[in-house]
Amino acid sequence: MSQTLRKDRWVFDGHIDLGEAYLYFGCNPFVEGNGLKPEDHEFTINAADFPRLKRGGVKLFAASIFAFHLKEGAQEHDFKSPYRWSTELRRYAAVYKEMAEKSQGDLMLVRNTAELDKCLDSNAMGMFFTVEGVNGLRKKTWERDLELAREIGVVSIGGWNLRSMMWEPHSVIDGKGLTDIGKDFILKASELGIVIDFSHWGNRAVDQALETLPADRLVMFSHSNCHSLTDHSRNARDQQQIEVHRRGGNNQPTFSASFHRQGNKASVGTYVDHFDRHQELGIGESSAIASDFYGLYIPSKTPGLDDASSSYALIEGELSTRGYRPMQRDGIMFTHGLRLVRRVLSARESS
Repeated sequence: MSQTLRKDRWVFDGHIDLGEAYLYFGCNPFVEGNGLKPEDHEFTINAADFPRLKRGGVKLFAASIFAFHLKEGAQEHDFKSPYRWSTELRRYAAVYKEMAEKSQGDLMLVRNTAELDKCLDSNAMGMFFTVEGVNGLRKKTWERDLELAREIGVVSIGGWNLRSMMWEPHSVIDGKGLTDIGKDFILKASELGIVIDFSHWGNRAVDQALETLPADRLVMFSHSNCHSLTDHSRNARDQQQIEVHRRGGNNQPTFSASFHRQGNKASVGTYVDHFDRHQELGIGESSAIASDFYGLYIPSKTPGLDDASSSYALIEGELSTRGYRPMQRDGIMFTHGLRLVRRVLSARESS
């Protein structure tokens, strides 16, 4: 199949947090509303269950995993967990395999180009692994753990908001950034064909990574918006997004209102403003969608962008109203995401 094919209004979603919701909060992704009553958990409103994703047109999505342990009943992530990062990777891999098996053919794991093509030729949704948290890494084992990540099909790796041996959290805007181990880590990961994801990184760490990595290594912002439009600590600077685009990665704005609101207003329009900014910067061919459903454990708080059944159609409608051509809309909604995933998987198989 062509890597630029889109049909049946297919949607690519570059960031959905399913693993943690399934493992720790009892969400059932096979049941609309996650099998929870509204009073049970605020996840119920943030509608990332498979029935609504499928009705929304989702064909391929990033199944993000934190891959570090959360204590039972904890309100904060326990980054001093006795569990090794590799243990958590295997645990999440087993969960997603179980999801695919339970779906009775409606959901497929995508870990190589053969599985990707099989998914595109079927009626099933496809999900591929991405890793958001690396705080359980250990100095003596992180290289082997990265090899495991590649082996189980991880497409990209980022870092979460906690201080670790790798880097400062995103809230430390002018922090020290990458540690020496952090630099070694991203070099090794990129050598293995894993995309380095800058979402959740501090601004200085992003710049250091771009200086450290060879110019041909793939990088991305998996779920960050434009800092020039919305002053949020996790939003990307213009020049950083330009460099991501130049290297062939994706810039993927997230639905969460705090990332795209203008003043106190957040709407489908203020979200699409960030795609307009990509066009102004000449990087529109790296734009893609990343809902961050389940993100921050709360709904996006953007009217129209909390229900996967309808949010994607609203975005495409807004793009159309603003004069985006069909090829541009198709790129944002599907083909740019597909292109990146195929590039990563193909490169591994030829190395």
